[in-house]
Amino acid sequence: MSMQKCFCSLSGKYSKLIPNAFRNKNHLRTYTFLTAEKKKFARLRSTLSVKVCAPVRFHLSDAKNEVESKDNPPIHRQPFKFEDMSFDKPVPHEDLIAALYKCETVSEQMETLASTLSLRQDDIRNRIKFCQTLESLFKPFFIDFKIQIFGSTVNGFGFKGCDIDISFETSAKEKEKNFYLEPPDVPLVSEVMSGKVTPQEISELPAKEKLLFIHNVLLEYYMESENPPIFINAHVPLVRFHHDKFELKCDLSFKNKVAFANTKLLYLYYKLDKRVAPLMMTVRYWAKHLEIIGKGLMFNSYTISLMTIYFLQTRNPPILPSAESVLALYDNFKDDDMNDNSFLSILEKIPPSKNEQSLDELLKEFFFFYLFFDFTRVICPITATAVPREEFFSRSENSYFKKNTLCVQDPMCLLHNVADLVDHKYCRKLASELLVASNIFLNEDALKPSSSTWGLLSLLDTPQNYLFKCLTTSKVISFSVPLLSKSFNGDIPASERVSASTDTLLKILDYAFLFSYKRLKPTEHLNLLKKLDELILKQKREYEAATKIKLEMQQIRQSLHKNRPEPVLDVNVVNAKNSEVIESMLEQFRNFNAENQLIFCAECKTSKNVWQGRELVQLDTLYDSKNVLERERLISTLTAKLNDKREKTEPYLFLCECYVPKDSPDTLVLNFKPYKKSNFNPILGTFLKQYIPKIMRNINE
Repeated sequence: MSMQKCFCSLSGKYSKLIPNAFRNKNHLRTYTFLTAEKKKFARLRSTLSVKVCAPVRFHLSDAKNEVESKDNPPIHRQPFKFEDMSFDKPVPHEDLIAALYKCETVSEQMETLASTLSLRQDDIRNRIKFCQTLESLFKPFFIDFKIQIFGSTVNGFGFKGCDIDISFETSAKEKEKNFYLEPPDVPLVSEVMSGKVTPQEISELPAKEKLLFIHNVLLEYYMESENPPIFINAHVPLVRFHHDKFELKCDLSFKNKVAFANTKLLYLYYKLDKRVAPLMMTVRYWAKHLEIIGKGLMFNSYTISLMTIYFLQTRNPPILPSAESVLALYDNFKDDDMNDNSFLSILEKIPPSKNEQSLDELLKEFFFFYLFFDFTRVICPITATAVPREEFFSRSENSYFKKNTLCVQDPMCLLHNVADLVDHKYCRKLASELLVASNIFLNEDALKPSSSTWGLLSLLDTPQNYLFKCLTTSKVISFSVPLLSKSFNGDIPASERVSASTDTLLKILDYAFLFSYKRLKPTEHLNLLKKLDELILKQKREYEAATKIKLEMQQIRQSLHKNRPEPVLDVNVVNAKNSEVIESMLEQFRNFNAENQLIFCAECKTSKNVWQGRELVQLDTLYDSKNVLERERLISTLTAKLNDKREKTEPYLFLCECYVPKDSPDTLVLNFKPYKKSNFNPILGTFLKQYIPKIMRNINE
């Protein structure tokens, strides 16, 4: 009996799936498959002598007769056609690079990038016409419905050729059904066309079933792409389809009020300050070009957009207000009508930002801000804060918030982590590219126009010496700082500038950064360099031995599989085999010391992490001080205290050499070298290169 029920239910299921008309190759393949499966079931029934409860139909006429109804007249669908229009296409990367070469500053490059890639008003109008044509396709099947555009197309930050996010909604009261034990039984398109099911009934279906029916309509009548439409059962279910001629990808979802609110909020931020769009689009294009933004488990554009907004909220003074303060002025962002621009009336109530930073300064700060950011916190643009995870998840209202390597709270849906699907390796990819970008911006020569790559061109096509591998294997961190001409007590005489500057430098390391140091005698210094050379030589031999074994294993595999094509040898093996002899640290010191005057060498030790999350520390007004060193010490103390709660920092030893160049006596050259390790910590090195010159400039001013 159970076998009989099984076959009867299967035969009924397959009969119902036969479409009324085949105008798509995918339908024809589906029908052929179903017919073959039914014949198998029929043969199996006769073999097992199972009684057939319902006849199995194999012809279209049978399916059509079954769904015809005398109560409702059949629907006659009007043909529809998309207008011929010049649709926006993605801008080739080569064309953008050519435009950036013509600029004279990084700020101009950012503005050029935004104007070159942005959607124009004509592009947006064409996208609206596209959606209006889609409405004519769905008119026979729904009553009182509308299609609206949201997302990148209308939020001010859309690139040419970006996807169209479409919302479909009906005014009919729909049935509530949020949980399915089995796939929903959606009416056939042919049942609506023949009058058996009315458009009113279709309009009242639950949202998910309505999307499934829309998917079936597109399968039946949408002929603009060789790729069939697909239904994606995601966090927000959607139907994805393409238009081959327009090179367009469309995502259709059902009445997503949160997405409407996010679109309006982003557009409001876009209108608040003219610097928002160039910065946002530069960061997003940089992340997309370097494959940080993408499909699957990569970052999405919305996550990077919220990170940029949070960064602008935390400038001093802020450039953008918190989402909470915006919602206090207008609480109807989740309105169903995307054509309602009444929310823009609050622009008059928000005072313009007093921040006057240029675009290139903001871009540089963005990279440093997130390079040293404490990602154990939850980024909350709703309040313009980064909340420690322990505090955030201790609140009962956040119990359903999904944890991940990176947590960014959606300002319009506070339980949603917009980075909940980002894989850990792409978070590491973001961190590595932030390190590269920060070091490019530390070199002022790389930001000046030249015949080679400079400015944004260096970010998009990284020079060899700034590659992540080069930065992480660097053995010396070197940079220069100007001699101090002023101190806290007044002007410094020219004869005392070197001694005053070196004393201040040691105070920065010891007092402001909480490092401990010990001045070394020349013999102690040379002995440490010899030990460092021995360590480097030992690690080099170990690496060469490992690569030699790896090369031999590859040769053995090649000999065992002679008929197969030879595998490509590992690049690291080839490089190790042909590597040149590197000058020892002791030889480097002697050569450098011959051309410059050594002032001191100190052995430094850091046992506290004073760089991660440094900018997040907000000083109380009671601790405010005009003394730069006092202020930096307080920031270091609070930063180290917060980091020690999470994880103890392993002590790190390094050498600090200070020189006065013979060809430039008004500057100091600082060389930082690792001690007991072959490579210098790249994050610490970038921190020193960023903050020491910054503090010295503040003292001079």
